[in-house]
Amino acid sequence: MYEAEVYQRAALLMRLGYSLKEATSRLQSNASWDFEINAMPKFSSRLKKIVEKVYKQKGAVGGGAPTLE
Repeated sequence: MYEAEVYQRAALLMRLGYSLKEATSRLQSNASWDFEINAMPKFSSRLKKIVEKVYKQKGAVGGGAPTLE
């Protein structure tokens, strides 16, 4: 899972009604699964901040994808 994909997945989870905590946990689990054989990529240390940024852009509940910079 690459950084852009984390943004997309976080936006999808937000639109599906996942809480910030649930989305962060799910995406961390996904990254752990995707990279269980290899070392975690550098973006994984920023995963929580990425998800928080997505949720702040549209709020914890909302429709539509966030506008990414």
